Amino acid sequence: VSYSNCSIHNYQFNPPSGDGNIYQDPLFVTSLDPTNAPSTGGSFYLSAGSPSLSTATSTGAPAVDLGGYTRSLGGSGYDMGCYEHHDDGESLPVELASFVVTETRSDAITLEWITESEIENIGFILERRDVLGEDHTEWTELSSYLTEPRLQGQGSVTHRTIYTYRDETVEPGKVYDYRLADVSYSGEKTYHSVTVLGIEVTPVPEKFTLYPVYPNPFNPVTTIEYELVEAGIVTLAVYDIMGRELMSLINHHQPSGLYKMELDATTLSSGEYLLRLTQNDQVSTQKLILLK
Repeated sequence: VSYSNCSIHNYQFNPPSGDGNIYQDPLFVTSLDPTNAPSTGGSFYLSAGSPSLSTATSTGAPAVDLGGYTRSLGGSGYDMGCYEHHDDGESLPVELASFVVTETRSDAITLEWITESEIENIGFILERRDVLGEDHTEWTELSSYLTEPRLQGQGSVTHRTIYTYRDETVEPGKVYDYRLADVSYSGEKTYHSVTVLGIEVTPVPEKFTLYPVYPNPFNPVTTIEYELVEAGIVTLAVYDIMGRELMSLINHHQPSGLYKMELDATTLSSGEYLLRLTQNDQVSTQKLILLK
């Protein structure tokens, strides 16, 4: 595992007073960095019999570590540098928990991916292909950690991280696939098998519309679909026949686009109800029939 510097870790793993060795794991070493050397002065290195590495063993590692410091074992070989932690097992790849689309609009597609852990992850590369285009099999780089800070990785962490990216280069009527690759400190690119496929850009809606719910009559779940021509505060609620509000479904700002959601009327009794959608001065109402 590689780290960005030594000093943070040396506060936690200072050697015993008067001793130039470090006995705790993870073990970090340097010989030419006085700012990070032990308070007793001088260089420090891995202790003989360390659970990570014995000083009697030469690892065959390069003479200079990732930080540019000389590795030393007192003439018996080279050990790990201060930027490194010895691991006898293989490094695990970035553990990708999910990769999904959270919003589609006429002018943008929003992607989200979640990692459960990351090992030496410098960042992500996001690629896209136009499914209906002439080069529908060709992937092209959409964005990279090199130019987009939101795609920069967490290095080596064991906690969950959520990433989002908004693709604002889409065109209405086209269908896109997306895939991710992560890049390690060594520059190795790894593609993830989890992909987002067949995402169609939502056309610009022509008018404020509340489509008929389906099914209707229903028991107890039905699907609501509506279109907004412009952005604004939207309210969507269920009322009884007397006009009393029973369920508030939406009450916040929404951009233009097509929206779909489920209505679960488990808490309501059989009967007739009104579904009302409002935005600015526009109102659309339809009757719901709940049969239990």
